Amino acid sequence: MGRMRIAGIILIGIGILLTAIAGFWLATESGLSGLAIGDLILRAIVFFAIVAPIVIAGLYLYSRGENELDAEPNEDMVLQRNILDSLAVRESMSFASLAQKLNVTEAEIAEEIASMTNLAIFNGYVDWSSGTILRLSADDLLSLTQCLQCHAPIVISPSGQTVCRNCNCEYSVI
Repeated sequence: MGRMRIAGIILIGIGILLTAIAGFWLATESGLSGLAIGDLILRAIVFFAIVAPIVIAGLYLYSRGENELDAEPNEDMVLQRNILDSLAVRESMSFASLAQKLNVTEAEIAEEIASMTNLAIFNGYVDWSSGTILRLSADDLLSLTQCLQCHAPIVISPSGQTVCRNCNCEYSVI
């Protein structure tokens, strides 16, 4: 539940509590002092003018909080999801073919792939020089003993990123 919804619920609760307190106060006041109906109604209207904005603000915040939950997903997240979905169909793709398939530029693809590896949401191999991405399972990555690009010896760390010292290919394990 969002902060705006919680604030709205609190304001509505305060408004209801104040209304209950004022109702009891007006009932006891009219019984003890014998106020005329006109005076009693005037006091109730003054109280209503004070409490109504609190309740209205609470209802507004509560309804705004609902709209926050229905917000559109982040564009970067959608592009990252589309990249991962494309790699689910074909395990290896070039940045150019991904860009063409997703109707974005190669620079955007490279930026999102870098973001995905930094966020540790991608298992695989990225060859930045040739612009190629390859999806691999964590077991396949951990069993590698040499770089897929330059064939230099490599030891993949069990989590995080490993970069080949010779060709700067990046291996990500989550």
